[in-house]
Amino acid sequence: MTFNNKMIALFTSAIALGASLVGVRGTLVHPRATAGGYVQTAGPGSASFTMYTGCNQPACGIAASGYTAAISQLAFGSAPGLGPGDACGRCFALTGTEDPYSPSYTGPFGKSIVVKVTDMCPVAGNEAWCGQTATSQTNQFNMPVQAARLDHSNGHDNYGRNDHKKFKY
Repeated sequence: MTFNNKMIALFTSAIALGASLVGVRGTLVHPRATAGGYVQTAGPGSASFTMYTGCNQPACGIAASGYTAAISQLAFGSAPGLGPGDACGRCFALTGTEDPYSPSYTGPFGKSIVVKVTDMCPVAGNEAWCGQTATSQTNQFNMPVQAARLDHSNGHDNYGRNDHKKFKY
């Protein structure tokens, strides 16, 4: 997939307890480095992926409709209470390719969505999903980024099954 200036690739994450795990693969268009030890690396790479609901105060301060997402603190480029991170407003496309956690699930795959980063998953309280740090750059699922899509559809997801997708972006 080719990205233009409006579609800069970046992984996303979320505050997602009890959500479903998914993989993400892809290549970033512009590698980013931020102050304070936050890391945004070029791909290809993988990420755990979940869904979450009920985000009334996204970390970017941007209320948005459509597909929005949050990323783990390390990739977000800021810490709780320090304001928007470098990832705010960046977009990426996801295409479902497989379910690495339920191999017998056959899809639907092949559909693409574009997701805009509007939120962050802080390490504190979310160590399992969003515990990546500059010194330990994977979460408990051995993924370098935790990504999640905010479900604005009140449970009626027109993208297909809400869980267990592996994505290319």
